[in-house]
Amino acid sequence: MKQTLGLLYGMLIVISSTAQVTDTLGLEGYEMGTETLYEAPNGGYAFGNNGYADMAKAQSFVNDHSFVLREVLLRFGDVQFASADSSSAITVNVYTFGGFGVTLSSVTDPVAPDTIRSSVPIPVYELSNNSYTSVDFGFDTIVFQAGERFFVGIDFTGLASGDTVGLLSTTDGDAGSTYNAWELTASENWIVVAHPAYSWNLDVDLGIFAVIDENDPSGIVDNEGVNWTFGPNPCLDMLKVEIPFENDEEYVVQVISATGQLMYSETCVGGTYNLNSATWLPGFYLLQVSSTSYTSSQKFVKL
Repeated sequence: MKQTLGLLYGMLIVISSTAQVTDTLGLEGYEMGTETLYEAPNGGYAFGNNGYADMAKAQSFVNDHSFVLREVLLRFGDVQFASADSSSAITVNVYTFGGFGVTLSSVTDPVAPDTIRSSVPIPVYELSNNSYTSVDFGFDTIVFQAGERFFVGIDFTGLASGDTVGLLSTTDGDAGSTYNAWELTASENWIVVAHPAYSWNLDVDLGIFAVIDENDPSGIVDNEGVNWTFGPNPCLDMLKVEIPFENDEEYVVQVISATGQLMYSETCVGGTYNLNSATWLPGFYLLQVSSTSYTSSQKFVKL
C-alpha cells in the first residue's frame, strides 16, 4: 500500500471567465474541498514524480452538452527546477475513455484512460507554483459529444533528473467517492487512486480542470479527421509520422519551429514517414497534418 506523509496546504485562486469559455469542468467541485499537496514517503509527491516512478496522473470529466476543449488549467503546489535543463518538461495529454484499468474491485475494466487525443509539452520553467498554469489546446479542434467521458492527464516521464513537480488535489474524502482520479504506474497500469492496495487510498479530485466552449459551432460537427499518429515525443534524431490511407486524399505534413520557421514540408497520401530531426535545435515544435478539409496539429519536443 502507498502511504502518504506531510500534508501541505495552498490557497485556491478563483479564475474569471474569458472569451469563448462557457464552463470550467471540475472547478466547482474542487472549490468545495480543501486543497492539499500530498507528499510521497520515498520522495516527491503522490500526484507528481516520486520514488515509485509513477508515470502519469489523470482526471476524468464528462459534460451534458457537446463542446470544444479550449485549454487546461493545472494547480501545482511545488515545482523545483533544479536541473536547469531547458528540455525538462511535463506533457499534458487529453485521453479518450475506455482503456483497461484497475478499479476498486481490482478488476481490470475498460473505464480508464485510453488513446491520447492531443498532447502539449510544457517545460518545467514555465510551470506556475501555487497558482494556475494555463495550457492552450486552441491549436487543435478537440470536440467531445454530450455524455462522452474523457481524461486530462499529466505525464511526468519527460522530467530531467533533479526536477520535482507536485500537483495539488483536494483532501481525502472531498471527492465524494466519484473516483475520477487515476494514475499510470511504473508498470504501465492505470489504477484509480482511491485503491487501498495498489494506489494511494485517497478519495480526491486532482488540480486539473478542462476549460470548454459549448457554443463553438464545431462542437456539433465531427471534425476529428484522419487518425494520424507520431512519435517518439520527445524525439532525438528521428520523428515517425503515420497517416492512414483515406481514399487517396492528399495531406501536407509540416514541422514548424517555435519561431515560425518551416523545418519540413511534404505532400503525401498516407503512409509512414521518417523525419530526420537530427539537425534541428533542441526545443518545442509544431507538427501539422492538413488537407483541403482537415487540419490538425500536435506539439512535440526535440532533445
